[in-house]
Amino acid sequence: MTTELPKEEVAQRRIRSAESVVKLVDEMGVLCRQGIDDHAIDLIVDNLKDDDDTVRSLIAISLGNIGAKSYRVIPALKIALKMAGPPNNGAPLNVGTLKLSLGPDLGSSSSIPVSIKKIMEAHKLEYGIGDTH
Repeated sequence: MTTELPKEEVAQRRIRSAESVVKLVDEMGVLCRQGIDDHAIDLIVDNLKDDDDTVRSLIAISLGNIGAKSYRVIPALKIALKMAGPPNNGAPLNVGTLKLSLGPDLGSSSSIPVSIKKIMEAHKLEYGIGDTH
């Protein structure tokens, strides 16, 4: 007999998983981040399709922190930005032990543009190349 978890608990588990990705990437040094392979980035990017805005926001933060290696997923970030929820009116994004202040409107509507900018800046620094997206 299989027992389904309540929808709220499933959502919280997805948020905790996304939070773990943020922590893992944050704990890596720059050189380690550059060693993240494309398959791992693809697995992270898949979470941008999540229904939960908090999950999408945390995943965007992770991709931004990965930096230049995430450059090829900017189109996926732009698609996720179209799914972004309404602004959070400046409230801090509290997820587990993370407390993030991203901008005037918090959530993926703020974290995705910030992440895209971080990725583009890292790409330009690493490769001396401008925006092609």
